[in-house]
Amino acid sequence: MKLTNYFRSTSLSSFVVYLTILVLAVNFSLSHAWKRSNVITGDTFCYYAYLPSFFIRYDVSLKFLDNDRVTPFNDLWYSTSGTGIRVSKVSMGWALMNLPFFLAAHLYAKASDYNADGFSLPYQYAICLATLFYVCLALWLLRKILLSYFSEVVVSLSLAVIMFATNLYYYTIFNPGMTHPINFFLFTCFLYLTVEWHKSATVKNSIFLGVVTGLIILTRPVNVLVVLVFILYGISGWKSLKEKIKSGQSNFFLLMLAAVSAFVLMLPQLAYWKLVSGNYYYYSYFDEHFFFDHPHIGEGLVGFRKGWLLYTPVMTFALAGLFLKSKKNDWANGLRVFMVLNIYILLSWWCWWYGGGFGGRSFIESYALLSIPLSGFFSQVISKRFIGVGVVILTLFFIPLNILQTYQYKHGGIHYDSMTKNAYIAVFPNRKKPDNFSSLLCHPDYVNAKLGLPERGDCVLHDHKNP
Repeated sequence: MKLTNYFRSTSLSSFVVYLTILVLAVNFSLSHAWKRSNVITGDTFCYYAYLPSFFIRYDVSLKFLDNDRVTPFNDLWYSTSGTGIRVSKVSMGWALMNLPFFLAAHLYAKASDYNADGFSLPYQYAICLATLFYVCLALWLLRKILLSYFSEVVVSLSLAVIMFATNLYYYTIFNPGMTHPINFFLFTCFLYLTVEWHKSATVKNSIFLGVVTGLIILTRPVNVLVVLVFILYGISGWKSLKEKIKSGQSNFFLLMLAAVSAFVLMLPQLAYWKLVSGNYYYYSYFDEHFFFDHPHIGEGLVGFRKGWLLYTPVMTFALAGLFLKSKKNDWANGLRVFMVLNIYILLSWWCWWYGGGFGGRSFIESYALLSIPLSGFFSQVISKRFIGVGVVILTLFFIPLNILQTYQYKHGGIHYDSMTKNAYIAVFPNRKKPDNFSSLLCHPDYVNAKLGLPERGDCVLHDHKNP
């Protein structure tokens, strides 16, 4: 097929999605993240541990560590229950999503010369590939959702921005294995199923809705907030509220079916907690809590340490789009309520900067939801000649800015948890960090933060070890 004929038969947004997938695939191949053998570490190790401990060690309680001291499992972060049994600090949603890739890697390792221990190169590669697969699938599905409301140009711009002007790019290519890209996919599925269910509630899409909701909660429990988007979908006033209540009553069985489907998906987690602790629910974070009486909203949004909007400024357009008037308002109230509560709750966590990472990583999954107000913002401002040109230019600037800051973070120019105003200014225009960079940093006060107390003034006193 000639190139001109291809463009005639392919929409702009689909071309952008295919091109984005191609760019991601090339970046994935060139990064060789799996060859560094550090994919299964830190948070990722916590999420991953369910798989090798169950399918290879046949012991999710980790009792084998009592006798086996020479194992990568010694680097695992875990809690200890009241019965003295080791407990994974995280829930198993990530492990369920990665299970097919893990099993494929395990079969390949057993059939080849690699160690079938859960940690050799095939397993590292499988985690990276799973992240890439889910993100690419999310982009394809998100395009389909957005085209129901917006033009080809707007959807194309939004998809390019979400992928390349945010830290989703970094966590897809350079730090795969975290929960956020996978939850980005699950949030996208949740959006799609919310629309489909309200168009025509059926047994099939009710079960799918429940399964996706269950996976979202199991992968990152705080994301249960996304249910509010479904509940408030289509509600714009008293009349629509009454209609929603009436619809809920007439579809009560299907709503219960969705709830039961979500619950069934959680049964393995409940069984695991019962096995290791004796209770069907177990809080594995012990001394780590939310402090809702003093959230770090300002620091979490625009602070130099990890400010979400400082390191991903394009999302200010999405937040602005939440409050623009639009005829397409089925999502408006649900997204507004979700984002307000999401920001408040996430930034009330004791470690509001979420340890090591690039930018506000805890917000990545919400980019699927924010794609709607982001597209709404673009749709309205692009029609205004001078303002539209300025916004487009600024938006296109955010892409190379994100690539630059991704490069800086990857090479230590943006510190993973200790950035300050002076450090940011010193490194911002440069690809390399200055010689005095370490003296410009201020390490977080992990000790006081865990107690919900203000950080001590002297950065030297702070405990820099990430628990």
